[in-house]
Amino acid sequence: MRDFEIAFGSVSGSDHRRSDKNNQDAICCQETEDSIVAVICDGCSEGKHSEIGARLGANILVQLIHHYFSNCGSDPWRFHDALESSRIHTIARLRGLATLMSSEKDLIQLIIDCFLFTVVGVYIDNRVATIFSIGDGVHIVNDVVTELGPFPNNEPPYLAYGGLIKSSEKELVFDLRQQIFRGTDGINSILIGTDGVVNLIKASNSKIPGKNELVGDINQFWTDDRYFINKDMVRRKLSLVNREIVTPAWDEHFLSREKGLLPDDTSLVVIRRKR
Repeated sequence: MRDFEIAFGSVSGSDHRRSDKNNQDAICCQETEDSIVAVICDGCSEGKHSEIGARLGANILVQLIHHYFSNCGSDPWRFHDALESSRIHTIARLRGLATLMSSEKDLIQLIIDCFLFTVVGVYIDNRVATIFSIGDGVHIVNDVVTELGPFPNNEPPYLAYGGLIKSSEKELVFDLRQQIFRGTDGINSILIGTDGVVNLIKASNSKIPGKNELVGDINQFWTDDRYFINKDMVRRKLSLVNREIVTPAWDEHFLSREKGLLPDDTSLVVIRRKR
């Protein structure tokens, strides 16, 4: 995109690694000459293979968001309709995939195992920007941090509850919630992330495992040019923060372990105005 640039990365949570789980987060981004779309999906930790739905959902949503939003102009009502169309058609496509993957008898269990995930996303062009979400996560616009959730009993709403499967929590809102910024002249940076980013923010004054160096403030991801010069740098930094260091104490005959600082899968996308 002409005025903005993007960087992103993801790392498995230390608790997930100890439980032998895959990274259940998924990131999908699409950048054109006129716009950027980015979506992060966080699979339900109780789902056996929720990384499948997260990856599929992120990719489908990015395609649909780009398709519907690119024709909205700057009318906020049209953005709401475009977002709802994207949600409905994402659910329809996921239902079609789930039906192909399972018999009708086992369909609900397959959805529970594979298709429960939260969403945090952003669309930005030269006219308008919008952040949309369902479930927990984080977004930061020009240094202003907004935490989404937590939810009662650590049970966030999932996109699938809006059409794939019913939830026992009738009061939960299953639509994608939206925040619109008219005009992008005042936007210098936007960061979206899964709820694991909350732990990253809290760890800012902690030392990186095995190093005499602090994790640092979250604003490094949009102020430090390295993250945009080297597209793998975000992932590298997250991996450093979350690595486990094992140091042998030979005289005492034991191993000292320094745990990673990110217990949950942590993923972020950062968009900033080009310098």
